[in-house]
Amino acid sequence: MGQQGMGDMLRYTGVDVTERYVENCKKRWAAYTNAEFRCGSAKELPFQDKAFDIVFNSGMLIHIDDPGRRLRSSRGLPVDS
Repeated sequence: MGQQGMGDMLRYTGVDVTERYVENCKKRWAAYTNAEFRCGSAKELPFQDKAFDIVFNSGMLIHIDDPGRRLRSSRGLPVDS
């Protein structure tokens, strides 16, 4: 994976509850200074409110009892437009 197309002005943050997945991402994206990965739970995200402009979710909501409530209460969700 090359840095071309990543967008130097963007910052990427990944969170996963599984430490192994986080470590794999850190290794795979090591060349990108604008990407960081953390181990954490969607139930207690370590971010301030409205910390992100865009949030992408892949495969997490199927593991949560009330995904709508979780999304509404998630910290760091995009700013209001």
